[in-house]
Amino acid sequence: MPILYYHRVQPVPKTFSKWTKARQEHFLRYDALPKAFVAQLDWLAANGYTTILPGDLARHWDQGTPLPTKPVIITFDDGSRSWTKRVMQALQQRGMVAEFYLTLDAIKADAIDWGDIRQLVAAGMGIGAHDVHHVQIAGLPGGHDPPAATMWKEINDIRFVILANVGVAPDSMAYVGGGYDKTLMGLVAAAGYTTARSINRGIVQSVDRRYSLRVVRVAANDDVVDPQEQTLVPGLPTFAARMRGASDK
Repeated sequence: MPILYYHRVQPVPKTFSKWTKARQEHFLRYDALPKAFVAQLDWLAANGYTTILPGDLARHWDQGTPLPTKPVIITFDDGSRSWTKRVMQALQQRGMVAEFYLTLDAIKADAIDWGDIRQLVAAGMGIGAHDVHHVQIAGLPGGHDPPAATMWKEINDIRFVILANVGVAPDSMAYVGGGYDKTLMGLVAAAGYTTARSINRGIVQSVDRRYSLRVVRVAANDDVVDPQEQTLVPGLPTFAARMRGASDK
């Protein structure tokens, strides 16, 4: 079951050609182009996929709730107004849902606000947690992880902040920076999350790895002939290969 991993959906700025190569590469790594995103959603629909949320997967494992024949989970990290400006409408038009992993740092930076998050909830989308601060707290080089008490505040406090602001406590979280270890996974379970998403690549999910779900990374340059013109390769062969489990590194 593929779990697609996005951040933002936005067109290439008109000044893109004047950017440094490093800045261009950063954009193409973390942003999906609107036309490409819509084409990917249409590809999913045409190929029989049904979007579900991480909570649906947990209920399947824990309660035996049936899943559709070809389930897929779409996820977004951090926090961006493109979530309500572009992503939500594209999903709604196709009867699809996605999980949006929010970090409170995005609220603090005004990259998104609680009104946006409430719109997503009202539209049937899932709101997951991406820590209070957008800082990796496990799996650091040399084992220099913060104390367990610090980890706990990052993953537990955000649940209550989201609950207070939108009326729903997140049941899934995504590890900032993709870093996790046994200590953090144990705390995630103790906090009440039923799943957690890593950034490890793969399309096979299993109950024994419910706190390290695998992902398919989608980048802005996948199947894109010209980013500024948003022209695409017919049939989206790269995206199709990702959905079959081809490496996206």
